[in-house]
Amino acid sequence: MAGAELVRDTAPSTWTLTGTDAFAGRARDIAGPEATGPDSTTAATEAFAKAQRARATPPPSPR
Repeated sequence: MAGAELVRDTAPSTWTLTGTDAFAGRARDIAGPEATGPDSTTAATEAFAKAQRARATPPPSPR
């Protein structure tokens, strides 16, 4: 009985999603400026990654 009610209540054209543009715009305003891609990496991030790669050790050989 509950399954049939769920199917009926969620059938196509029984609900709409509105206001998503306003919601997304507000979220972007709160989040601040977007990252611009690869150019947004900082020297500190690159140095950290380089140090981690230097510290990394390969997994042990299978025996």
